[in-house]
Amino acid sequence: MMAMNDMAEIQERLVALGAVAEEADIPRMGKVVVELLWAVSECREDFEELPSLIVEHGERLCQAADEFDAVQFCTGLAAVFGAVAERHATKATRENVARRLQELAPAAADFDLAKIASLIRSLAEMVSSTESAPRRLPVVLEDDRIRIGRHFTVKFRRTLRIPEDGKDYPLPPGFSAFPICKVDDYTDKVPAHWLEEGGFFIPMHQRDALYLEFGGKDWRPVVAKIGVGKINAVTGDPWDEKIRKHKQDYVLIPEQKWLDGINAEDGRVRQFVAMPLGEGYTVEEQITDEARFGGIQIVAFDPKPGTFPDDDPAVVSRREYQHALFANDPTRADKHEMGIGAGGKIKQEIAEDYYGAESWNEDCRGKTYIRIVNSEMFEQITGKIAPASPISAKQYTEAGLPWFDYYDETMPAVLPSGILAGIKTVGALDKVKGSFQREDHEAVHILPEQLRRIAVPSKDERLTFLRKSALTCFDARRFELAKRNADLILELCPKDALALRIRAECYLHFRKWEFAWADASDCLRIDPENFFTWTTRAKACFRLGDFEQAAKDATESLERHPSNVVALSIRAEAYHELKRYEVAISDCSAVLLLDTRHDGAMRIRAESYRMTSRYAEAVVDATDSLNLYPTSVFALNIRADSFRKLGNIFDARRDASEALQLAPGNGFAQRVLDRLQKQ
Repeated sequence: MMAMNDMAEIQERLVALGAVAEEADIPRMGKVVVELLWAVSECREDFEELPSLIVEHGERLCQAADEFDAVQFCTGLAAVFGAVAERHATKATRENVARRLQELAPAAADFDLAKIASLIRSLAEMVSSTESAPRRLPVVLEDDRIRIGRHFTVKFRRTLRIPEDGKDYPLPPGFSAFPICKVDDYTDKVPAHWLEEGGFFIPMHQRDALYLEFGGKDWRPVVAKIGVGKINAVTGDPWDEKIRKHKQDYVLIPEQKWLDGINAEDGRVRQFVAMPLGEGYTVEEQITDEARFGGIQIVAFDPKPGTFPDDDPAVVSRREYQHALFANDPTRADKHEMGIGAGGKIKQEIAEDYYGAESWNEDCRGKTYIRIVNSEMFEQITGKIAPASPISAKQYTEAGLPWFDYYDETMPAVLPSGILAGIKTVGALDKVKGSFQREDHEAVHILPEQLRRIAVPSKDERLTFLRKSALTCFDARRFELAKRNADLILELCPKDALALRIRAECYLHFRKWEFAWADASDCLRIDPENFFTWTTRAKACFRLGDFEQAAKDATESLERHPSNVVALSIRAEAYHELKRYEVAISDCSAVLLLDTRHDGAMRIRAESYRMTSRYAEAVVDATDSLNLYPTSVFALNIRADSFRKLGNIFDARRDASEALQLAPGNGFAQRVLDRLQKQ
């Protein structure tokens, strides 16, 4: 919540908003609203994404206001307020915001600036004074795995300890999962400080290794942050539960099937190795100089509602190798509670989140804390015998057993962490401490026939999935996400016509006309028969002021699809700008035969009639347009001047005066009134 002086600062902006609404000064309203949004962002530092939203939408808001485009102006406002409310507001506030946003559309259509200002005031006050209310996903134990929400699971798999000999190793096998116990089931036996966090605990032997095996749905991905001693395992940053746009510090599930270690090198991780707290081995101690937490922390985030289609592509096979070769090692000195140290190098990448940080709902998350204890402490708490330690990597390999190779060349990867690159391995610290153990450094020689390739999606399978996702996102008007999918398609297949077409349309929505033109042109070189792409390039050319080319491209589209209303209306506008009024009238008439309520065609034909001195026809079309949108300044201007030319001074003065009331800076209406004074 904000302090009273913070709210007073926002109230000042709201007063200014009311003043410009009374003056019907919509161009100035755009600037005042942007200032209001910045005031909210400065007062509510927890609205972390709001500055980005202002940067993204602020210029468009001002441009829409300058063009007297109330519909586009309110659309931008809805995007900003809706995003902030969805992420930060309570359910009740979100419902109230949604109701106000629904009222914006009719107010924009009526050009009711007073109503729009009132709604903005209400939205700003609701959003800026809301208390964040995150929804917690349930965390449950299911046999040997933890489930967070409906779509994320994690197992803690026992695996071989990789030698620290400087070599890069493939994926070691996954043995049976560690048993997981719930802290709340042993409240009278666990340490008191565990009860504050709750969660779970697993048994490990000192210097043993594990990896995390993730489960999820391809059709409904999630993301999860992984901490080791409350240090982020992807970035090395201190632990938190936020989603940030500028840096991916989480894993994408199910694309990330396993995590074997900290993200310390390009295309490699340093293996998770259990080490006692307090001896300086853990990642936590090396970064913070403290041994406070230990264990593993996980927080999973659901996607925002409506982000993903209900789609279920083929499931990719997973690495697992069950084997009973275990042996207790009596030379290992077990401590009690343990943390995670860094071991040998494993070839593994962190999958990049190609959906984007804005796809995840920070207020819909579930978290848990997993303690790691040695066998002695585990038996004291539970009365159960801890599992034996696996055999060594050397023994395993010499027995001819398999290792695994998993590399997906179609999946972009996260860069390694500079912080984690500086972490010393367990073996390196052993040398410093004078406790060098030769077996931890002896190279393991893996024969080619021992390396098993795990199936990954083929390039064609990845492209099929991305194309389907891009189309679904575009149809849902999630243009940022559609563009991101198109970008990924074009990285894999630079001449993919569908991706170029989708990205071109996305650029149009972002008002990046040159980029839209370039992508549409590239697409037409590949697929010149696609009417949709000709229409897209026609739109881009029109926005770039190349009306001649816009008309030509629209014509190309119409040759392939004669009833294409969009292409007809673009060509009509282009011909009007080229002062070819008769063909503009013809195209508008064709549009209105296909769509009798096409306001744009009514207004363009009305203006073309006026420019060709057909004032009676201009009045009819302008009136039809005003019947649809009574506050259309453009239609009022046309009708006012047409009435003047027809000698209907009373109606001309009425329309010009109304246009000036709606848009006080309207020079056209003022000139009509000035000329009426002279008649």
